[in-house]
Amino acid sequence: MFELARAVEIYASVHFAIMGLSHLFRPLAWVQLFTLLRAQGTPGVFAHGFLSLFFGAMIVAFHNVWSGPGTALTVVGWLYVAKSTACFLAPNFQLASLGRVSNDRKWV
Repeated sequence: MFELARAVEIYASVHFAIMGLSHLFRPLAWVQLFTLLRAQGTPGVFAHGFLSLFFGAMIVAFHNVWSGPGTALTVVGWLYVAKSTACFLAPNFQLASLGRVSNDRKWV
């Protein structure tokens, strides 16, 4: 089990590094993506939810660590699952959240 949990930690580290750098260096592209998703309405929210569900479910399924520093990643996984659940069960709430994204607020 340890080897699988470690693999998920590496996967998450790579994911967070690439996504974080992308947000830093290409914020306008992210604004454009979220604006596009919002323009699609509920289907756009569902697409956003599927991305969060894939990442969160991967962590939750294969990184069930509840002691030490690894707990943080497990909690993040559950937060991603909760976010995706909100996308599927309360899409209007998530649509409003996507609506807060704008070029003026790309660094907020």
